[in-house]
Amino acid sequence: MRKLLALTLSAPLLFAASSAFAADDTSHPGGFAAGVGQSIGGAPGLSLRYFVNEKFGLELVGSKTANTPDGGKESGSLDYSIAGEYRLASTNSVTFSGYAGFGQTKLTAAGEDAGASQTIGAGVKAEYFFARGFSIFGGTGLDLVTTTNADGDAVDSSTNLFAGPNYLGTMGFSVWFK
Repeated sequence: MRKLLALTLSAPLLFAASSAFAADDTSHPGGFAAGVGQSIGGAPGLSLRYFVNEKFGLELVGSKTANTPDGGKESGSLDYSIAGEYRLASTNSVTFSGYAGFGQTKLTAAGEDAGASQTIGAGVKAEYFFARGFSIFGGTGLDLVTTTNADGDAVDSSTNLFAGPNYLGTMGFSVWFK
């Protein structure tokens, strides 16, 4: 009897798990997604995506980090970016896209403005749709970064290949709503 009960309760879960890996169509015109992504030149954060049509979409990513020592003032960063994405090729469950955008990181130290960095980035992204409404993506590219001090004076300029915090690029996931 216990085996029958376990089988009865697990059958819907097994069915759901097997359909979770089914291919999904990748055209989401008017589609909206929320998930986790990486801002251009910044940290991972909340990602909001919207596709205007089957080929072109926009992504907004934002995050805030903070550290407040006992009795101290807050230090941290505020990261945000906006990027445009153009789908270059699609299969039943995979899309390949090009993207370009702008990101900014504002730094604070002991409650005071500590400078900022502005980033212009471009690259390529691959996205895999595990199931209707869920995808993971990874990207790589080139970032051009300018860092300024609290007075707004440029103090550093750099070029980052792989467009991410490491040599693997960026990754994230999206949950699609339509």
